[in-house]
Amino acid sequence: MDNVANGVPQGLILVPLHFLICINDLPKITGNGAKVVIFADDTRIIVTISNQRRLPTALKKSLL
Repeated sequence: MDNVANGVPQGLILVPLHFLICINDLPKITGNGAKVVIFADDTRIIVTISNQRRLPTALKKSLL
């Protein structure tokens, strides 16, 4: 097995646990009224706006 500097090597039993630990705080760090829905390995960020032209800016602000 190769030496791994960061993260968890693929194929280990710790990979799913490592993923959950990393993704678990995502709803806490999003802003701007974004709603985060997490189910297993599927994550969605939902942003509701009134003007479609502002969508790219609203999405960027939700992840800052």
